[in-house]
Amino acid sequence: KVPSDAKRKKLENLYQQVRDIRERKLGYERLGEIWETQQAQHPDDWLLSMEIFEILDDSGQQPELKKRIAKFLKQVAATNKDKQTLVDWGFRLVEYHKMPEYRAIHERAAAAH
Repeated sequence: KVPSDAKRKKLENLYQQVRDIRERKLGYERLGEIWETQQAQHPDDWLLSMEIFEILDDSGQQPELKKRIAKFLKQVAATNKDKQTLVDWGFRLVEYHKMPEYRAIHERAAAAH
């Protein structure tokens, strides 16, 4: 089912807000509200939840919200075989980003710009 243009634009706006928080490293307190909105208005979208989970994991912010989102994502994976692989890879990517090797490469790339 394809969402209406208005509904799609609202979802894209939520993604943009999350992207802005990730890039600016400010506004973490808004992630809970953004996630609640996504859950209420776009319950089939799991990717935004994964993005919020990544930010919370990386920043150490709002551990309770992070747990709720992890529970939601695990539920998505358990009930949809197609999405299971994607969600599992999302969790693996979060863990990979914590590895010293990744951090060193990422920091060198950032310093080069």
